[in-house]
Amino acid sequence: MLRDGFIHADGYTRRVEVVKAYHSKDSFGDLDVIFESDHLPHNFAEHLKRLFNPKEMVPNGKVYSLEYKEFQIDVILTPTSEFAFARTYYAFNDLGNLMGRIAHKFGLKYGHDGLWYMYRDGTHLVDELNVTMNVEDVFRVFDFDYSRWCEGFDTLEDVFQFVAKSKYFNPDIYLFDQMNHRSRVRDAKRATYNKFLEWCALHRETTWKDRKFYQFKPRKQDNLPWLFNQFPGFRDKWFDAYHKKLENADMRTKFNGDLVSEWSGFTDKMLGAFMKDLRNHFGTTEEFRTFVAAASPEMIRDYVTEELQTWTFDG
Repeated sequence: MLRDGFIHADGYTRRVEVVKAYHSKDSFGDLDVIFESDHLPHNFAEHLKRLFNPKEMVPNGKVYSLEYKEFQIDVILTPTSEFAFARTYYAFNDLGNLMGRIAHKFGLKYGHDGLWYMYRDGTHLVDELNVTMNVEDVFRVFDFDYSRWCEGFDTLEDVFQFVAKSKYFNPDIYLFDQMNHRSRVRDAKRATYNKFLEWCALHRETTWKDRKFYQFKPRKQDNLPWLFNQFPGFRDKWFDAYHKKLENADMRTKFNGDLVSEWSGFTDKMLGAFMKDLRNHFGTTEEFRTFVAAASPEMIRDYVTEELQTWTFDG
């Protein structure tokens, strides 16, 4: 019933693709299906039920899990703009995750929705910058053979070999002590990931004895000049975020919790609710930011004290 191709319904043509697996895989706990989600009807869940007549169907965010002939099918709703990345990232077990560890060492996040850069100011996330939505660019930059990927893989070892052929491959970056807590807990539960670690340990003692592995820069930000050259459009996005960070710092000197507490006398929940309403008064976050950036400290104080006269706490 499920084949790669297109579904024509409700006046729209939607792409559907079964997530690729290596050819010799002998067991499938479930079947993952990527389903193009643009312009879905509001009663899409009912369409699925009529199509499969499942014993049970469980929605979980953008995934519908259903039982069909004692087989679990996960329908993954995916926007058209992300379809190419989703079909690549989800394919061949943990391949996307293994490739993503290399991207991570360069300061990027490779996932089902694209290649991203998390621009932070300390621990504060300033902006999420899309680096590219071109899958082949990712393969080229990180030295993965896209044409080989398109051929598919016969065995899990073929998948592992594919990762190890990148000139940026270094088995050390896959060790659990190189990860944050969240990634460590997630990957420790993944059977394929653990098999990959065992495979790497074996080859360290044999075929890789004399191999010189790529050494990543200690500071990820030192990779930025190289990334700007590899992804030309990323440079402008990064500098836009940089200026936004500077603007945020200036804004915090004129509008912050300490100042509003001083002007209003509020603390804790009441202070938080008041500041939220001060922002929402402008309709959008961008309009509020524009006001704070342009206003003098005196104008902002006057705005706060004026709103204070009519504001009530809803608790």
